[in-house]
Amino acid sequence: MAKGKAFIFSAGSKEGDDPSNADTWGADRVLEAEKVAWLCTDRQASDLVTRGGIIVSGMRIDGLFDLSFARVPFVLIFAKCAFRDEISLIFTEFPGLSLDESRVKGVMGTGLKSEGDVHLQHLHAEGEISLRGATIGGELDCRGAHIISTNGLALAADNLKVGRIDLEEVTAEGQIHLIGATIVGQLNCQGAHIVYTNGSTLVADHLRVGGSILLHYLRSEGEARLLNATIGGNLECDDAQFINAGGFALSIDGADIQGGIFLTRLKAQGEVRLPGSTIGKDLGCDGARIRIGRGI
Repeated sequence: MAKGKAFIFSAGSKEGDDPSNADTWGADRVLEAEKVAWLCTDRQASDLVTRGGIIVSGMRIDGLFDLSFARVPFVLIFAKCAFRDEISLIFTEFPGLSLDESRVKGVMGTGLKSEGDVHLQHLHAEGEISLRGATIGGELDCRGAHIISTNGLALAADNLKVGRIDLEEVTAEGQIHLIGATIVGQLNCQGAHIVYTNGSTLVADHLRVGGSILLHYLRSEGEARLLNATIGGNLECDDAQFINAGGFALSIDGADIQGGIFLTRLKAQGEVRLPGSTIGKDLGCDGARIRIGRGI
């Protein structure tokens, strides 16, 4: 690996390559997290890694993978891997990161800086994904990820600065926080399913989005909040479901929306609020069904 050779292992079967079965993998499919971190941070070792970066596929990484406060000069790619402990990327700097189809205990990425994309497609996380105060020059791509919160927070990205966020078809058992985040382009949450019955599901107060927010087919079991958000394009909630019986289902108080709001065929169990909001174009509610009590 120190000479840039990728570590790629495949059992040749879907079951054999499933990271959920990593406990059954042999020693030839196990890497020590400490040694991988050494390769990323030791000057002499990292100088031998090619421009393609580190590519690891189908491996189990044992121990805490800690790159906190490190400057990694190459891209990190871990595909279909199983991390037995947390990944610590606190104030880490790197050109890009991919954890597609991997299983993790959680990612602590407060203040990290990525020059390019961060890919978490189809990631399975049994713990919080924290990107508070992080800066991502490209896209945060979490399509199809499944995040199970252990502390109430599934994705904590308050004050994140990013080019675009894709949460399409994400399943989150816990809150998604985007408080004070800045997104240059679009926020895509189409088909996502967020469950948090003890409070709000999507908390995006003071969010700033240069493009549109797409919530088509979203299912939110708990309050979704966009208080005082600034949206350069549209807020589109066609065919979405917001469920919070006896409370607020969708709160958009004080928002500045330069485009329109589209609630076509929306189903809400709970209040939909828009007090103090400014809408630059249309407000469309064709076929919307909103009930304060139970049942839609």
